[in-house]
Amino acid sequence: MLATALAAACAPEPLPPGLLVGLGLPTAATAILSVEDDRGAPAPFDVRVGDATYRAIGQLDLPCGGQTGVRCEIALTLDPGSYRFAADVRERDRCGTVATTVTLSSGVEPVTVTREEQAAVTLRLDRTDLDDDDDGIVNALERAVCGRFDAADGALPPQACLDPDDACCSRAPSSLQGQRGAFAGGDDHVRADGTTTTVAPFALDATEATWATFARCVAAGRCLFGDSEHPARQRLADATLVVDAPVTGLLPREAEALCRFQGGRLPDDDEWDFAAAHRVDGGRGRYPFDVVGADGGDGAAVVGCREGGGLVAANHAARGQDCPDGPERVGSYGSTLVDRGQGRPLADLAGNVAEWTVERDPDAPPAPPDESSGRSSRSGVAVELSEPFPDGVLAVLSRGGAAGGIVELLENDVRVRVVPTSPDVDARLRGLAATTGVRCAYDIVDLAAAAALVVEPFCGEP
Repeated sequence: MLATALAAACAPEPLPPGLLVGLGLPTAATAILSVEDDRGAPAPFDVRVGDATYRAIGQLDLPCGGQTGVRCEIALTLDPGSYRFAADVRERDRCGTVATTVTLSSGVEPVTVTREEQAAVTLRLDRTDLDDDDDGIVNALERAVCGRFDAADGALPPQACLDPDDACCSRAPSSLQGQRGAFAGGDDHVRADGTTTTVAPFALDATEATWATFARCVAAGRCLFGDSEHPARQRLADATLVVDAPVTGLLPREAEALCRFQGGRLPDDDEWDFAAAHRVDGGRGRYPFDVVGADGGDGAAVVGCREGGGLVAANHAARGQDCPDGPERVGSYGSTLVDRGQGRPLADLAGNVAEWTVERDPDAPPAPPDESSGRSSRSGVAVELSEPFPDGVLAVLSRGGAAGGIVELLENDVRVRVVPTSPDVDARLRGLAATTGVRCAYDIVDLAAAAALVVEPFCGEP
């Protein structure tokens, strides 16, 4: 009984008459509230959510968070007596898929309500019940449980907002966030070693995946990685974390899990190379951007500076800033865009953070259908993270260079490649992960439809 479920096309279903009057917006979370008397019988109650009050007997579905802007706080009005109550908070994506459920209850013993306490029985569903290390820190993960990043109570802002004036937003979203660039492929593509390959149609996210995306994946149980001490998990508790900066610290198998959560996968190295290096004349570009400028002009990347000449962080120099000591918010610099006329521009293929790519075994069996998207592709389902390489992957690569890193790594012909038999493979992968992020790829059939795809920006929605 989920009154706010959305149809597969993301259109809201009609709401039951008299139940949610005046709150017909799609929601990011639903609270299913149940109240019983001390004999176990359904009890009548009034409940207030925001400025709205509802009357119910036994059970009621209530929206919270998301586009409604309603805090996940429920105040009950009960007749004097003893009651048991519970609330299931179901976080939802934009198409109505239940991502995770958190259950709160009054415990074994019933709660006794006197007449003076009628309006004081309150369930706060935005509690920090998922605080893994019990340190009391309200972090980005806990704020994702109700689908809400609320600046009013000290939470971090989301990576983008439906309404820049909304209380949970600190600034307008990047025009690139939530978009994808589509590539037709089909042409002979010249690799760095001079061999040629043909790349099937594919799409890439316009920006690198952000910490906000990772927080939603963790809250949904798809990026747990079984270790609360994981460096990326610990970063979610950092009060200085910029959540629309690119996520780093994920091993390739963990990065694949994040992409699968979004219905995609890590890009094949040939796909990434095609997006960065392929030119319409069939040749290769030296950098993902076409013009290199070391004087503050176009064609620069968010990367480390170097004394004695060479390519520098020209964007920073042009703005009178120091050389970057870390990545910037995704899509911050227009001069790092790649636009081949085959879709929307891609930001930061060079610089900001490096990006994982993979070489897959062509003989490996196809991945099963993705449970979260219903599509059948290499995106697959949630993975078990017992070792660092994704299933069916022969090698992983770090491409594109990173802020504070070696500028030569910006070049399309330079790549860092690791195979399972590489010396000190675990230490090497963890070292690369510190400055390597995630840009997800997607299989496409209809190029025109993929080129027109815009994943709507969100304001704390999963």
